[in-house]
Amino acid sequence: MKCITVKQPWATLLVAGATRYLVRDWRTFHRGPLVIGASNRLPRAGVELCCDPDMRAILRRYGYDYAMELPIRAALGTVSLADCLLATRDTLTLLDPEDPAMVFGWVQLGCWVWICQDLRAFGCPVPMAGRLGIYSIPNSLIPGP
Repeated sequence: MKCITVKQPWATLLVAGATRYLVRDWRTFHRGPLVIGASNRLPRAGVELCCDPDMRAILRRYGYDYAMELPIRAALGTVSLADCLLATRDTLTLLDPEDPAMVFGWVQLGCWVWICQDLRAFGCPVPMAGRLGIYSIPNSLIPGP
């Protein structure tokens, strides 16, 4: 199965269904299932974002009181990648302005917004080292429904 590594808190927010947007500075032609892996560390910017009162409220809805509780170096769930569009002044109007990726400024002009659907978190994170880009992982790593 194909996989992509995402920094926290976005990896958790994506598989939990809090956001439908995965933001990258590159385009993909991949469509369909994609495992979301949490990166190997929690970057300082991620910790600072998790301290924002509004972000903390979102994370608490999914059982995380503090940034350091977010899983790292693990597969968290799956999404189905439905589309990929360049963020321009025109295409931004097509996106949900209430989505946390929009509210917290993850979506920026000039970036690629990967639109995801069928978001599903695994019951427990599956330990796994991440990599750059889209890469393949064994299907045996993926827990059943």
